[in-house]
Amino acid sequence: MAKDFEMGYLLDFYGEVLTPKQREMLRQYYNDDLSLSEIGENFGITRQGARDAIKHGETTLKELEAKVGFAARYRRVQAKLEELEQMVIDARFECTGPYANLTTTEYAATLTRMLETIRYLNTQDIQGIKLQLLHILKGTDLADIYEHDPFPVFTLEEYVSFIVDCVEIIRPDMVIHRLTGDGPKDLLIAPLWSSAKRHVLNSIHREFRLRDTWQGKYYDSEGKEQ
Repeated sequence: MAKDFEMGYLLDFYGEVLTPKQREMLRQYYNDDLSLSEIGENFGITRQGARDAIKHGETTLKELEAKVGFAARYRRVQAKLEELEQMVIDARFECTGPYANLTTTEYAATLTRMLETIRYLNTQDIQGIKLQLLHILKGTDLADIYEHDPFPVFTLEEYVSFIVDCVEIIRPDMVIHRLTGDGPKDLLIAPLWSSAKRHVLNSIHREFRLRDTWQGKYYDSEGKEQ
């Protein structure tokens, strides 16, 4: 029978609802790429028996996804996060300096699109978020690009301001697991200020105090600015 490789994805989400035997059969069929005959031999059943068991497991997974939609929701959120990450890279590549392609207005519009992604995530059934700084690390493709054609990265002041902008519109009930990150000091090329993590966090806290602001200050359930 033709393989529906979507099943391997659904198996990651809902595999625990299957019997151990069904789960292992689907794993061998989709992840290990075994044939029905090989699976039947592994479980001491006929090829047709293996086929029927796998089809029954597939039906269970599809019905569960149709009811709760966790896999599709996860994909949508991941796509938005990837879009946000790419916008950060594009904006800093093209914003300022001798290699600039974006005007100040276009750069501001890109940051606005990033905030719109945050607003979209507010509407999804997710409970936590990580805000991560882009690091340029030795031995990576990004490091090679940076070495041959340097591009501007966030200054500490820019990053702190943007992070607080994000937090102000994040749902109050959403857990923020991370506000920054610190790449390995022996590998970090830029931004070097990020290696002083305590100073970065203190700067973010100071910005909150100066603005007299907090998580969700400009969020409401209608998705409108307050």
